[in-house]
Amino acid sequence: MEADQGLILPVGFFCNSDHAYQYAKAKTDKAREKQARQVKRETATLAKADRKHTKVRKEALKTHRQKLAEAQPIFNELRRWQEFKWFMQRGLEPLCISCQKPLGGDVWSAGHLKTAGGHTNTRFDPLNIFLQHNVKCNMHESGDVENYKIGLATRFGEDEAKRIIDHCTVESKKPKSYTDDEFTEMKKRWRAEIRELKRELGAH
Repeated sequence: MEADQGLILPVGFFCNSDHAYQYAKAKTDKAREKQARQVKRETATLAKADRKHTKVRKEALKTHRQKLAEAQPIFNELRRWQEFKWFMQRGLEPLCISCQKPLGGDVWSAGHLKTAGGHTNTRFDPLNIFLQHNVKCNMHESGDVENYKIGLATRFGEDEAKRIIDHCTVESKKPKSYTDDEFTEMKKRWRAEIRELKRELGAH
């Protein structure tokens, strides 16, 4: 069987024709494997570029309302992790801002003092959002605002609670609009902060 015609073999190197054939085959196989790896890399690069282009195109087609709807849960998650860190730093078990009880059989939510839907300027304000039972206090009690305020005083003291409540009351009356670029930047920053908090808290 003939060796690859494009391969120049060293004179006197081979013991016999089989040896020459095996050498040529190994060199040819290696070249083909290298070419296959190159094609695979190029294909992966093109696929990545295509996914990025598709993502950018989809993002551009989203409405302002859709972008707002996407941003809120990301910020809410950030506030939950910030709250977990606050309690951990003090060696305390996380408690609901309204009922002052631990998680129990509920799940944690980011409870807004001033509702997100009706108060655009405080929907992303950390002072307006604290850890709260999602079902018991947030959903069943519609946020349980009065106990929420009591919880602020219990946790931070009367003076600080008053400052927080006054701040949210004043700021919630100010309309706020966000540009699409602001949404993109905020989501990117919040996701980075969430990753860092998870790393600090040893979460996965």
